[in-house]
Amino acid sequence: MARRAATSLLAAFFLWLHLAPAGAFTEGRMPLSKLAQRANTIVLGTVDDLESMERFFGDYVRIVTQATLGDLQVIKGDTTHAAISVTQFGGQVGDVVEWYPGLPKLNLGQRYLVFLVEADNGLSVPLGAQGLFVVAEVPESGVEVVLSTTGQAVAEVRDDVVIYGTMPDDGPDGDDDTASNLDGAMTLDLFLDHVRAALN
Repeated sequence: MARRAATSLLAAFFLWLHLAPAGAFTEGRMPLSKLAQRANTIVLGTVDDLESMERFFGDYVRIVTQATLGDLQVIKGDTTHAAISVTQFGGQVGDVVEWYPGLPKLNLGQRYLVFLVEADNGLSVPLGAQGLFVVAEVPESGVEVVLSTTGQAVAEVRDDVVIYGTMPDDGPDGDDDTASNLDGAMTLDLFLDHVRAALN
């Protein structure tokens, strides 16, 4: 399997710099109010389909992945769509894998809270992982809580900044045990209250 990284990563990075939405690079975490207000669309949705393809960006050919989000709950934006497509750099076409360190990956069947902006390549997640939150269910209670894309619990929103807990502990198989952080995570309902307040 071929892996486009090392030699093409620098070119890909400058390509992403060119195509990224304005304000995509900031120092530190963006305040929740600014993230919410800059987003054209904010939705809760489940990834129903993933499709990777090659696209031309000027003289470059890059792999992008389109994720289709269904079962939508719209927090901000157009409420008429039953599903929306989100485009991200990276993916696999045939034996070629292209990846971009720092950009989050959407997983089939996972539910997310997504802050989206309109970019040259369609709706995309701004600021890397800052505009993407994993929605997980606590098995014992069924309560939905909010995590980062790396499995860190969203612990609180303090002074307009999202504060995360510790990284997940290693499970018995050596993988990150995200379930270990669910009990300390903010509930989805409470986090959505913060998002809606940030829009006002």
